[in-house]
Amino acid sequence: MKTIFICAPNRHKERTKALATTLEKLGFTVTFAAEHTKQNMEKQEIFNSNMKHIRNAEIFLAYFVDDGHYGIDFAAEVGKVSEMRKPVIGFVDVNGGKLDDLKSRLDKDLMFTNSFDTFAWSFEELMEVLERLNVPK
Repeated sequence: MKTIFICAPNRHKERTKALATTLEKLGFTVTFAAEHTKQNMEKQEIFNSNMKHIRNAEIFLAYFVDDGHYGIDFAAEVGKVSEMRKPVIGFVDVNGGKLDDLKSRLDKDLMFTNSFDTFAWSFEELMEVLERLNVPK
């Protein structure tokens, strides 16, 4: 069974949980900070817990949700995982005009964008990416 860590803003916990549940039904083991790291700990403990979950995962899934916002913590996690040589997948779940804005931001953030192995622009495409990575369910 393959393990996935989902990187997503904590404010999108419910959407992230729905994605995690779907992936779990397909046979993956999934963790994400808003659910698996207590948010009332000291900052260093939160960092250590998140890094433990990231290290234990075989795949890192950066979840661009709602307006596609990504901040410095999101970018730092992507960079760290890229250096770990684990697959880094950007899953984009952004609608309408927000998608063009996200694509524009990604185009200018070269270090960030080039830290990804690939992007999936739909759930179906995400499944194709996981299959290409030879990730058994």
